[in-house]
Parts: sequence; structure tokens; C-alpha cells
Amino acid sequence: MITSEWEVVCFGPSHKFAMAASTRFKIVGIVNENQRFNQSLYDFAILRKIKYFPVSSKEQFKNSHWRAELGLSFGFGLIFNERQIDSFGRGIWNIHPGKLPKYRGRHTVGWAIINGETELTVSLHAINHEIDKGMLLAEELIPMSELDSQAELERLIENTACRKLLDKGIAAELNGNKTEITDGSYLPPLDEKWNIIDPQKIDGLLLYRIMKTKKKYGGIQIGEKHYRDCQFVFDGARATYNEDDIFICRDGIEVYLK
Repeated sequence: MITSEWEVVCFGPSHKFAMAASTRFKIVGIVNENQRFNQSLYDFAILRKIKYFPVSSKEQFKNSHWRAELGLSFGFGLIFNERQIDSFGRGIWNIHPGKLPKYRGRHTVGWAIINGETELTVSLHAINHEIDKGMLLAEELIPMSELDSQAELERLIENTACRKLLDKGIAAELNGNKTEITDGSYLPPLDEKWNIIDPQKIDGLLLYRIMKTKKKYGGIQIGEKHYRDCQFVFDGARATYNEDDIFICRDGIEVYLK
């Protein structure tokens, strides 16, 4: 059941997000980058007779614009310019997988894991021309455990948080309940950090968390070998490990990398 008659354009590769939005708004367009093509999203657009706009380059996107009541963005990899934002009557809402302004950046779920957070805050904000700024509309909390993978947390955001945030966003927009997002540090991308590690110079718990996030970006390199997974060494099972891949960390914790 549609809860708002607003016409919206959805940006991003998630068909689940588009499906959730379709139960709350009238979708008149779906925009997605070709490099993030999702067959299910395209099929959804065809089945619902929604116009699909493929984006092949940053230059093409920069020169494109759409007109509707609202834009909705989730997992979209390109930056909107002011002209594009202003072409929507109510602006563009973005779902950001982190608490703003503390977790600004592209790889916020990974940083939450590395920092040992016990819950992940997912934010819905009306964007402006600055990255991860604008007006905060709503937040949704997702509990985290030490064993959660980045992929599992990202699925929870897509499957659960998006729906709740859209409902909260509609209420905030109608009630005028918005908060300006203040300045905060921009976290560096994890695909460019910790690519080469010396285990003797890092604590074992931190290395474990780093490995949970670096798996998505190709893992880490130690010497001539690449690793994507980390386990803590149990003496009673030492015979099951390859001794060449056991490392003693700065705090004395032994880890097995593979």
C-alpha cells in the first residue's frame, strides 16, 4: 500500500530498496550505474513499467537530471550536483550506513567493525552539495556482534533498516522534524588502507577486525602471501593449522591467517 502519492526517482543498485520504496511512493524512474548492474533491479523496472536510466560514466551522470517530487538514494556511487538536487521538489534523501557526522565516508560499516561498535546506526538524510551532510531525517539502530561479517550487516541494512527509515522519513518531512548535520571527519576508504601488515606491530583483536573488513577488498599482504581470513589459534587444534601462517601479534595473541 502506497503511503504517499509523491512521485520519486530511485538511485542505486538495490532491487530490495526499490521494492520497499514502491510500497510507499510512486516510482517514476530508476537510475543505476552500469558497473553496478543488478538484473533483479532491471527486471523489477520492466515488470512495473518503470523507466530505467543506465549510467555509463560520471560525465554522463553530471549532465543528466530528473524531475520528481523526491529522489531516493541507497548505495549509489556518484555524487549529485546542486542542479540535480534542486530538480526534486523535496530534494534527495540518502540512506547512509553510519551515524552522522561521526561516520562519514564510503566504508562506514567496515569502520564500525574495526572500532568494535556494538550497534550500527543507519541514517536517512536530505543531502546537500557536501558529502554526507545536509539535514538528518531519521536513524535506525542495528545491533552488532563481534562475529558479524560486513556482508551480514549490509544485508540487514538492505532488508530491514531501509523500510523503517522510509517510514520515519515521511513523518519527519511532514512534521518538519529535521536536524542539520554538523561537521565531522571523513573516514578513509578501506580498500586503500592496511593492504600490507606486519602482525608484530598490531594487536591481535584489531587484526581480527581488520581482516573481517578487508576480505571484501581483497584481503591483506604479509611478505609474499595474501590473506583474506583470520582465526585465533587454539593450542588444542594446533595440528590443524599450517604453522607458516600462524603469527604472533604485538599483544602476544596468536592468529592463523588464510
